[in-house]
Amino acid sequence: MKACTTDQELVINTLTAGRKIVAITGAGISVSAGLPLGDDEFEGAPVEKILTRPFFVRRPAQFYRWFRHCVREWSKASPTSAHQLLKLWGVDVITQNIDNLHMSTGSSRLIELHGSTRSLYCPRCRQRFPNHFHEQLAVPFCPTCNNVLHPDIVFVGEPVRHFSHAVVMTCKADIVLVIGTELTMLPCRGLVEIAKRNNTTVVSINEEADSFLMEVHAQTQFARGT
Repeated sequence: MKACTTDQELVINTLTAGRKIVAITGAGISVSAGLPLGDDEFEGAPVEKILTRPFFVRRPAQFYRWFRHCVREWSKASPTSAHQLLKLWGVDVITQNIDNLHMSTGSSRLIELHGSTRSLYCPRCRQRFPNHFHEQLAVPFCPTCNNVLHPDIVFVGEPVRHFSHAVVMTCKADIVLVIGTELTMLPCRGLVEIAKRNNTTVVSINEEADSFLMEVHAQTQFARGT
């Protein structure tokens, strides 16, 4: 592999050599799809506060109004070029997002650390339900035990899901792309620390992810003569 002088060349060379790429993605990858970064408000409450369990327990009706709003808006969005290229390249993706855009590409190489909005569950009887249950009542209840249904997401401050699988995935990478997130919070920040301890190259793409990856794709196709 030739010596690289830019982050794009690092990714191009990794792709053309058929080596392992893992992407860790955050809200920034979905901005060009028209989705917010999550630092806004809803009915006067910061979204970061809405996404806490105490808020959900105290104000479930307001939480579900926010949830319905997001599901409706996100269902109108399409995966960005960055989402689509990661799928095309067969990249393993570890995402902090709950917007379902990676899943919408058909990606099966995906870890959703914070869950998704695709389903609800009952914490009492452990049954799971499709997310259209949230549309039936102001606060959806389990039809079996009448308990308030919970969204299948990780609330702020609670343990993320499948982290051990994310660690294994990261350890197998030849290069890690960090897209649309600064990874300032643990444990997600620990994935980058693990990669660096393994001497794995880490490339951060926090702005213009679509154009960065589209240029990588064009250069890779040129290098392959296709």
